[in-house]
Amino acid sequence: MYPMSKANICVILLFVSGPVALHSQSVPAAPAKTFAYIANWSDNTVSAVDTRNNTVAATITVGSNPWGVAVNRTGTIAYVTNCSSNNVSVISTITNKVVGTIPVGSCPVGVAFAPNGRRAYVANQNANSVSVINTTTKRIAATVPVQDNPYGLVVTPDNAFVYVANISSGTVSVISASTNKVVATIVLGSGAGFPAISPDGSTVYVPEYGNNGSTNAVAVISTATNTVVNTIDVDGVWGAAVSPDGQWVYVTDYSNADDVVSVISTATQTVTNTIAVGSYPLGVAFSEDGTYAYVANSANGGPGSVSVIETASQTVVNTISVGNYPIGLAATTIR
Repeated sequence: MYPMSKANICVILLFVSGPVALHSQSVPAAPAKTFAYIANWSDNTVSAVDTRNNTVAATITVGSNPWGVAVNRTGTIAYVTNCSSNNVSVISTITNKVVGTIPVGSCPVGVAFAPNGRRAYVANQNANSVSVINTTTKRIAATVPVQDNPYGLVVTPDNAFVYVANISSGTVSVISASTNKVVATIVLGSGAGFPAISPDGSTVYVPEYGNNGSTNAVAVISTATNTVVNTIDVDGVWGAAVSPDGQWVYVTDYSNADDVVSVISTATQTVTNTIAVGSYPLGVAFSEDGTYAYVANSANGGPGSVSVIETASQTVVNTISVGNYPIGLAATTIR
């Protein structure tokens, strides 16, 4: 056996140390935090539900008679409209605490963030207006007059337009986000509930019902022409949500008290299923990945619940107890 030189030893050491470094283990990424936030009208609270285990992780006190909920694109901030205190509570989803309050118009109900997160829009039902909030300064950037009793609203994916459903006038006001002015008014002919928008921004779905309770349908609006291109008969209407893949619209039935969610195929524009949920369902929202849908069951004012729908099977797989008279809700992934 030949003696090894210092150079040989160095080569062997380098060869041995290389593979050891390559086999070092990586640290697995922490699971994403997913929550649903539910506004409990009678309790003046918001239930923060950890949707990983479907338990209420926190109960957050907000203003008087909270109604609508929206979460920003990063999932870190939730806005909650307080109808009777005429303001918006700003919740940090990291701490589940109120970190600010923004005064708006009389009886704010619907709320939506622009996808870029720079603005939030609030429908002031009793003021016949929409407040435009600068989300950086937390101040009102503009107030836009609309028609009678604006209820719900949605923002197009390109941040360009806001569609506002006016419940008493049976119309939809289209606001230009660049000018903060109404550029079109779409006549439905009956009361308008909480709308939903397709992921590509081409279509707005508006639950509509007759002011005398005789008509229940979903108006299908083309955003290219700002016209109603179809009307889908449903069992009863209040809130709506479009699945992240754009294939389904879920519509809650509050007006007929049948305690169901109607499932509409966007391809055929027909109701393909009804899902039995809790008592008097109002708000509905999909998880970010579309695996689940969450429905706020108001119990017509009593102790409420949230039905968890598995969208693959279109069946309720869990029911979560929340506060009294839950109305609006939003689901999010916190980044």
